[in-house]
Order: sequence, then C-alpha cells, then structure tokens
Amino acid sequence: MYNKPHSNTTIDVTQLKDDIIRRCYSTKLAGNIERIQPTDNLSEHARKIEGAIKEAASTAMPAKRIAKKPWISEETLKIADKKRKLKQVKDASNVKMQEYKDLCNKVKKAARKDKENWIQKRCEEVEKGLEI
Repeated sequence: MYNKPHSNTTIDVTQLKDDIIRRCYSTKLAGNIERIQPTDNLSEHARKIEGAIKEAASTAMPAKRIAKKPWISEETLKIADKKRKLKQVKDASNVKMQEYKDLCNKVKKAARKDKENWIQKRCEEVEKGLEI
C-alpha cells in the first residue's frame, strides 16, 4: 500500500577494477557460495545465491552515496550528512542549535550553487549542439 523508501546508497562496482578489492570480493563470494545448502526449490536457491552475492559485494566494496537530484555535488552531500548528525543533538545547547542553523544555510546555498552550475553546463552543451 505504501511506497517503499528508496536507498540513497549503491554498491560502487567500479572498485572491482582494483586488484586487491577484486580478489577480496571473489574470495568472500566463493566462501558465501560454498556455505549455501542445495534445495529442491529453484527460486529459493536463486534467492540464496543473490543474497551471497550482495553480502560479498557489501563487505568488499564501499557503498557510494548517490544524490536524488542530479545536480547535487558530493561536497554538498557531505555537508548534509554533517547537518543530519548535528540535528540529533541540536537541542542540547544553544551553540549546537546555532551550528545546526548555520549548516542548514550552508547546505541550501551549496545546493543552489550546484544547481546553477548544472544548468549552466546543460546550456553550454545545448549551445555546442546548435553550433554544429
């Protein structure tokens, strides 16, 4: 009935280009698959294999946070994370409340700047496309 909340993180599979991470992933995956007990139900067996793959990927490769809006930069996401952590303790003192308000303003300004830069880049791409 209700929509399932979407995750803002995804496994960064580009990390598999690194030999160390690739070896770590493959050993964890092999270990996970060896532990799977064969079953008569094909869909249950497939679900177990999928779980083994996801578990190996989540432990071997770091998660990458993705923005819901395409223009938000990684730096703005980091500031938003700091703000989110500070929100939990903002009621402890007036100093924490002021820090939280400052971070709120900083996130808003950074997001506006990111959006402006994103729009500017799109406009430049369109102008280059029209010149041809």
